Amino acid sequence: MAIQAAATSASHSASLPISPLSNRMIEEPADANSAVTEVPLTTLDRDLDPLFKQRLSFLKIDVEGAEAKVLAGARETLAASPRLLIMFERLKRTPLEPLQRLLTGHGYAVFALSDGLPDESPRAIAAAHDLFACREDRLDTLVRRVAGVARA
Repeated sequence: MAIQAAATSASHSASLPISPLSNRMIEEPADANSAVTEVPLTTLDRDLDPLFKQRLSFLKIDVEGAEAKVLAGARETLAASPRLLIMFERLKRTPLEPLQRLLTGHGYAVFALSDGLPDESPRAIAAAHDLFACREDRLDTLVRRVAGVARA
């Protein structure tokens, strides 16, 4: 399913600089000399079909530190997707706490992979670049499946 917009916490538009040196959204007015393009912004809750949300099993988010904004616009999706595994990058400059609060508030566990297995320890999470989240009640099943694949 392709959505021709950038996902965030609310539907509106933003200016995206046209520059090989920047990949960050500008939500305030751009400098008059800047080359920009207007980009529609939407939420996953608004644009994903309710039946699709129920079947959604994997979501990769790569938004250079705006993961909490994307997931704030996906509250219904998080609630409606019982098998959802989320993968996202953790940039060292971006605080993880708001994202963890949002996810744990919806019953999700945040973890890193250590030796190929899910690891919820603060140390593993702090050291990882790629993080994951799934429903707390699915974490044991995920560990058993991953461990079974590792043994095979």
